[in-house]
Amino acid sequence: MLRRLTQAALVELDDPIFTGTVLSNLRPGAPELDDALLNAFVLGDLALNDLTGVDGRALLGGESTRLRLTRAVAASLARLLVDEPMAGLDAATAQLALAGVTGH
Repeated sequence: MLRRLTQAALVELDDPIFTGTVLSNLRPGAPELDDALLNAFVLGDLALNDLTGVDGRALLGGESTRLRLTRAVAASLARLLVDEPMAGLDAATAQLALAGVTGH
């Protein structure tokens, strides 16, 4: 579960994904960011208006991972702790995700 720790976020492999849309899962952690900026965080073919399904079951493993990482990165905290952050991602997407998280 994404937990705010003073200046850090913990992203675990089994963090919940809430029923709704990708945007409704991102907005609570980053209420001040506009949709265009949030959309830039999301990698691959995942769009802000995509439905997540009950408990995120409409998303593939890699899509769930990207959503969890995006949720934490969008919160703009100083530290990000992750549990198997690239699980479910192909090599190319994993490199893009890592570059997005580290800024390199």
